[in-house]
Amino acid sequence: MTTLGKFATVLLAATMFATQANAAEFCYVRRYDNAHLARHPDQMVTSLLLYLNDKVPSRDPAYPPYTSWKLVVTRRGDKHLLVQTAGYTKAGSIYHAVVDCDGGSFDFNLIPGGLHMSIEYSLRMAVVPDPCGEGREAITQSTTIGGGDDREFLLQQVPVQVCTMVMGRIDWDSIPAE
Repeated sequence: MTTLGKFATVLLAATMFATQANAAEFCYVRRYDNAHLARHPDQMVTSLLLYLNDKVPSRDPAYPPYTSWKLVVTRRGDKHLLVQTAGYTKAGSIYHAVVDCDGGSFDFNLIPGGLHMSIEYSLRMAVVPDPCGEGREAITQSTTIGGGDDREFLLQQVPVQVCTMVMGRIDWDSIPAE
């Protein structure tokens, strides 16, 4: 089974059997079926998984907890899971998430049962999490999403275990420490 197929299987199975664990953590997903993709031939994104944590403990006890997000995306014709992570801030009802080193940004707002995500221009995604796109593999292992039919997404809230299962397969520790 391909990575994409495994991702879809994990999403469906975990959504059916998991429960919400921690109120500071939230998980949102969207997977587009073949009928939707046929109606939107310019859409490259086939699925998204967004994990939000609004109480990440600071490495230094003198600082308060902070917010973070992790995003996992699949695209047409790409067998890789594309990933990215950083922090987010809130202004009114709008949350703003930024990828370090000019990697783009997106806004999101909560809606009943989910969230609406809007990519401003583009968002750098990587096969190996690397917010700054540095390293020898940066050219071959990072890409951008956004624009056209890949700008606006409605995601459904699901149990946090869905995110945990998918993200557990990714080497998030490869991200350089701040």
